[in-house]
Amino acid sequence: MSASKILALTTLFLATTFAQTEWKEFTSSDGNFRVLFPDNPQQQTGTERNLHQFSATAGDESYGLEYADYSPNTDWESAVDGERDSIVNGLGGSVIDEKRISAGKLFHVSKLVSTPI
Repeated sequence: MSASKILALTTLFLATTFAQTEWKEFTSSDGNFRVLFPDNPQQQTGTERNLHQFSATAGDESYGLEYADYSPNTDWESAVDGERDSIVNGLGGSVIDEKRISAGKLFHVSKLVSTPI
């Protein structure tokens, strides 16, 4: 892992089956983190900024984490906010809660899904 900043974003969609899910610990030695997922996450990597994405679903819920390397002169707060906004806009949702954590930001996204009557 380079000395550059690490971006860690965690997205969480809330739904009623949250408490019914059996969580499994996932460890990434490359990313130097461990996290709970409702299932073994799918992993994707990208060449831009050494991007790593992890995601899993449980019923109507989706969970994800991503991290990337940035150059030391990157405005970290703007980079994290930009990534968050890109994820939220792509989902057509809105941020309902956000807090800064040691390696990034944790945010919860809500998206209303309409069902035909």
